[in-house]
Amino acid sequence: MKRIIYLFIAAVVLSLVPVTNVMGQVKPRKPKTTKRVKPTKRHEVVKEDTDLLTEEEMIERMGTKTRVEVSGGDRFSERDAEDARRLTTDRIELSGSSKEDNKIFDVVEQQPTFSEGNPAAWLSKHTVYPTEAVGSGIDGRVTVGFVVEKNGTISNVRVLRGVDPSLDKEAVRVVKSMPKWNPGMQNGEPVRVNYTVPVIFKKP
Repeated sequence: MKRIIYLFIAAVVLSLVPVTNVMGQVKPRKPKTTKRVKPTKRHEVVKEDTDLLTEEEMIERMGTKTRVEVSGGDRFSERDAEDARRLTTDRIELSGSSKEDNKIFDVVEQQPTFSEGNPAAWLSKHTVYPTEAVGSGIDGRVTVGFVVEKNGTISNVRVLRGVDPSLDKEAVRVVKSMPKWNPGMQNGEPVRVNYTVPVIFKKP
């Protein structure tokens, strides 16, 4: 009985003792190693940034007809530089002049005038009363708007206030048939101007 008790105590003691190597020493645990990342050199980052060019610098360098190398190694030939310079010039011209050329004025220093005298009299003389409106006895005033262009022609003819589809159609037709106008003037230059005229229909 005592032998069994001794064996049990010995087993408990052995379970509490750390595992030893052959020489009786405790095996040390191998420390975990952390992989160190090599830091990026500051001068390398700066060098990469200096390879990047702004749009203004790129155009300026291309204007000298030299071969320019920018980020990524892209190269521009003299022909590419010429095309880029021409495109830039076209953009400047369009942004500065096209909007002003296409502007339509409502009021100008000198309003457009009809080359044949009184536009109302000319319209009255050349307006044809529609046959389909004769039976219904429709009459009235159709207001027509249009644009007098810089060369005196008229465009964008449309009905602003109509009476009847047949009368409206005839009003547009007769206005489109008008001869050239004298264009409106602003700062001594011809400009596009909005204009309106009434076309009057009376029962025959």
